[in-house]
Amino acid sequence: MMYVVKSLLFKQAINPTAWIVSGLVPGTGRLDIDTNDSGDGLVRTYRLRATLSREKRAGADILTEDVMVRVILDDGEDIVFGSQELPVRLSISGTDPLSVSCDWQDAI
Repeated sequence: MMYVVKSLLFKQAINPTAWIVSGLVPGTGRLDIDTNDSGDGLVRTYRLRATLSREKRAGADILTEDVMVRVILDDGEDIVFGSQELPVRLSISGTDPLSVSCDWQDAI
């Protein structure tokens, strides 16, 4: 199922501190969530695609590290994925704006 992202935050997976607001360009964030049976149980897959603005991007240096991701959807739902044990690694392209994406899976 595809969702529209209203806000996007990150925190370091190792030694996590406060959530850092990403500077999401409005209307560019998409989160797809699928649940499938792998044969060994259910697996949930998160696919995130977003564009970040340089002017509003704080703490962007953590984007190249292992992170945890917090997504607030346009309906207000708050979703967190990634952990210290199984962090998210973002794919990054461009400079301004910055495009970020990731695919992350976990057993449920």
